[in-house]
Amino acid sequence: MPTKDYERFSGQELENYYKRIQNYIEQGFRADGLKEELELIYDALTKTDDVKIKGKQKYLKEIEYYLRTIRL
Repeated sequence: MPTKDYERFSGQELENYYKRIQNYIEQGFRADGLKEELELIYDALTKTDDVKIKGKQKYLKEIEYYLRTIRL
């Protein structure tokens, strides 16, 4: 399980970081690190109460999809 902690990130930082990781995946990159980063982002998003994250539920569903389907 990943050991980094993104709970200190602001909502905007989490959103931007997720979009960067999502872009790598959509470009076809596959690596253990990307999956771990998705897990960390997912955990941080579920724990944050930041209402400024527009589309939070959408991001969580997308991350769940990537975690189920990504092949390394």
